[in-house]
Amino acid sequence: MKPILLAAGCALLAIALAILLSGHPPAPADLRTRQGEPLEFEKKTVTETTGGKDPHARDTEKEPASALPTVGDALLDGFEGTDYTVWAFDSADDEGTAEYVAQDATQGRRALRISLRGKGVKGKLHLRREVEMDLSRVSALRIDIVSPAENLSVALGLKCAPHDIYQEVKPVNLKAGLNRGVRFPLDQNVWKNEKTQWEYNGPPVNLQAVRRLILLLNTGEESQGSFVLDNLRVEGAAILGPDDAGMVYREWRPEVV
Repeated sequence: MKPILLAAGCALLAIALAILLSGHPPAPADLRTRQGEPLEFEKKTVTETTGGKDPHARDTEKEPASALPTVGDALLDGFEGTDYTVWAFDSADDEGTAEYVAQDATQGRRALRISLRGKGVKGKLHLRREVEMDLSRVSALRIDIVSPAENLSVALGLKCAPHDIYQEVKPVNLKAGLNRGVRFPLDQNVWKNEKTQWEYNGPPVNLQAVRRLILLLNTGEESQGSFVLDNLRVEGAAILGPDDAGMVYREWRPEVV
């Protein structure tokens, strides 16, 4: 009996000595495969721990956001160029020169710059885009605008079916430089149309049948400088359901710009 205990004690002593010399305990049996090779575990990294992100969640690589307008997304028009933007000047208003530029773009790669060409007669630039759109579930439209001077303003106009109903929201004042998120509410009594006797005291009508978007840039007494427009987007519910996505844009080629 004593030789057996002595042998067991020697074995335990040998194991302890081996651990001390190696500095590492032997791997547990449940961390090895049947072939005796150690299992490999995925490494999890965390690059952000703020903003409510789970610090224990796996860090995944996100795909870059699209620079072009996407049906059903918040973006309505990215002003990326003539292949994607359908804006035209109305000839009755002041003249300007339009070009797509990278400078001052707030979304995507380019923005639409409108440069004044002398003092106009009406003191405004009138841009329009023909569409077939349902905005009845949208609370507002927003746009980023660079203004060439103080005390200028911008308004949104809509032409809706049937009978080409025209209506216009109360102008929004602009500061010189970048104005982010200029907001045109669609759910407030700040619109004028025939029903309101052309006073800014009613809601817009027939939003389910919008046929034209109009941006009115009030230039005041300015005779030079440029407006830059980018990132026209919707606020609120989706523009249309997925089944109606084909009706958002009636045409993809520019008329004049």
